[in-house]
Amino acid sequence: MNEGYVLEWLDNLITVALNPGKANIDFIQADDVANIQRHIINEKNKIMITIKLFVFSVQNENNIRSGVKLYHSSLIDLLDQAVENQIHYVGHPELEQIFDELISCIDELILFIENRFSFYLGTYERLPAAYSSRNKNELMERISDISDYLNSYPGFQPASDILVHTLFNYLNLPTKKHSFTFQDIAYVRDLCCEIERIEPTSENEVFTALDEQLIYMNFNNQAYINNLTRRLADDINTYDRVIDRMEKLLFLLKSFQQLHRKPGVIFNPKLSDLHSTVNNWFKYEISYLEKKMRLSVKSVQITETLSKQGPLPEKNNHKVMCSLSSDQFALLIRAAAEVEILTAKSLNYLFKIIVPHLSTPHRSDLSHDGVRNKAYVAEQRDKDILISILERIIKKIKEY
Repeated sequence: MNEGYVLEWLDNLITVALNPGKANIDFIQADDVANIQRHIINEKNKIMITIKLFVFSVQNENNIRSGVKLYHSSLIDLLDQAVENQIHYVGHPELEQIFDELISCIDELILFIENRFSFYLGTYERLPAAYSSRNKNELMERISDISDYLNSYPGFQPASDILVHTLFNYLNLPTKKHSFTFQDIAYVRDLCCEIERIEPTSENEVFTALDEQLIYMNFNNQAYINNLTRRLADDINTYDRVIDRMEKLLFLLKSFQQLHRKPGVIFNPKLSDLHSTVNNWFKYEISYLEKKMRLSVKSVQITETLSKQGPLPEKNNHKVMCSLSSDQFALLIRAAAEVEILTAKSLNYLFKIIVPHLSTPHRSDLSHDGVRNKAYVAEQRDKDILISILERIIKKIKEY
């Protein structure tokens, strides 16, 4: 590196001139403060130019990598020393002005290297404690602002709560459990940048604008993936027929695979990436529905074969005919469960037990999933009809 030690002036200022262990500066003139501040700005600009010239003039990539890493680690060491010096001079306004300018300058230089030349940094090397702490505090403030923004749009819930809760817990991990690396901090910072740019989304969309960014950034947190696949399943289960479910499932798979992905990023490298996990979920769901469709076709073939052999003896259909529509019956079961007339380990279990034993004038076989889903999308007309029927029941009971 032909440019010599370009950090020499900053190094001397921090480690010697402003170091309480080597100098005694309890008072400084206003002119000196202004001169030092101007010099700091000039040094910052000179260092940025020198680093750029170094990167673009050196031909050997290994030399570039070692040089950039040396600049980055040296600046972090100077930042730690500057923060330590600043604590000693609390209560000296003139010196605090210098340290504010100095720390801001070093922060800017470190971010300059991380943003422009991150390719050459050792992304999985442990960060110094003081530098890591400053970055985590800054990121937690940004995440708090992001939380306020996301909470103003109900369509982002509950994914937004999972995201904010996960990031806060992650950044608050004690050093004994997790030593933060440049890669860790860079990922959270990039994720914040992406989320800060998102716009509101339609509540009818399965993949919201927030989902698109989390999928783009490979946010492979298990709680988020569980929430995403549950929402996909709920959307698919609104259909009664297997063929309709399959059609919806394939459409969602196509939509998911068309979403953009940022290469080489992942939230938790110890877990499977989001895309593989969700694709596996689609794979097993498709396989399950294909088996159901094959069984359905086989059942039809058997029925057709038997019908050619002549009429079968009439079977006793042990189902109860209900004059209510499936929408109205769904409301009745939900209300009965919520006022504890009917009790079971879950509402879903209640539908699973009761619905297979019922039929309606228009349908002999009802899907318990389909009926259960209708309990949450009640139309006013169905509510009015059900209330009228219940009033007739009340009147009849009074006559007994």
